[in-house]
Amino acid sequence: MPTRLALAAATAFLLIALLASPALAQPYSWQQPHAKVSPQGDLEWAPEPFAFQAGPEVRYIDFDSGDDANPGTKDQPWQHHPWDQAATGQAAQARGPITYVFKGGVVYRGKLMANESGTPEQPIRLTRDPDWGTGEAALYGSTVVPGPWRRGSADEAPGIPEPEKVWYTDLGTDFDTDPRGAKLSALWVVDGDTVTRVHIARDPNWTITNPDDPTSEWHLWDTFTGPSNQGWLADDRWQGKPADFFDTGVIWTQHRNLMGTVHQIPIQEFDPQRGAFKIASPGGATYRRGGQPDEPHDLQNRIRYFIENVPEFLDSPYEYYYVEAGPNAGRLYVRLPEGVEPDTVT
Repeated sequence: MPTRLALAAATAFLLIALLASPALAQPYSWQQPHAKVSPQGDLEWAPEPFAFQAGPEVRYIDFDSGDDANPGTKDQPWQHHPWDQAATGQAAQARGPITYVFKGGVVYRGKLMANESGTPEQPIRLTRDPDWGTGEAALYGSTVVPGPWRRGSADEAPGIPEPEKVWYTDLGTDFDTDPRGAKLSALWVVDGDTVTRVHIARDPNWTITNPDDPTSEWHLWDTFTGPSNQGWLADDRWQGKPADFFDTGVIWTQHRNLMGTVHQIPIQEFDPQRGAFKIASPGGATYRRGGQPDEPHDLQNRIRYFIENVPEFLDSPYEYYYVEAGPNAGRLYVRLPEGVEPDTVT
């Protein structure tokens, strides 16, 4: 036993010595602890103060006032970084271990796809110079909705409840399309320092009141009829709605199995008499094993769901609806709190 203890102690000492060896020093800032231990044993955030560093070649970027045809100097900056597909002129041609300085207080909007590498001795830097601009430099992956905004009406906002409380702008059908073809997959309102998520119009208007069960405010299905995952999901609350009421809608529902995993499923057809939705998806609510396919199977108090992207659901503040097809294709409707006009926020 003493031999084993001595060996363990020697091994631990060797490990400590190796970790402390200068030869194994961590070269990158994110490999450092950036925290200190208080006398009480707590960890306190202690980041290394920012220090502007630049290599031999420096180029300046001002997204608000720059021009890609400029030489990229502080007095004549570029608008785009070379890794941005929107870059043109001299900005698009830049390559190598360059220090790119983004102007303080300016928001750069775009997507940078890094397609080159520097070296430990000559890195590519993306940074800011505290002496150029005021405030932080920011990279945003979002696009500003430009407006102009108009107040809704029964004619201009068909099917939307209280249309005079919504605002709309015509963006066009190719506005801000992501790689999957989805449009306006996320929307925020920026009012000074306050940023608020705007949800797609949905029913119910749920929030997360129980962190251990985020779906607790969703609706509950009544029955499922059909073989396996293909068939009809029904909820009596929708009985009597028009046959085209859910034409643009999308269902988010738990799976009966798979620990209640939530799936997005398209609506193939709606039956107003039963309040039922025809689905065909690997992520639907299946009936219990051994049942008959044509027999409704009770799902009450089991499978939760909500429906979004229906104009009639645009009934609460901080919701939006985007029209993808039809006479008003490309139109964005937004409902904000009472008295807030979209032109007063971003």
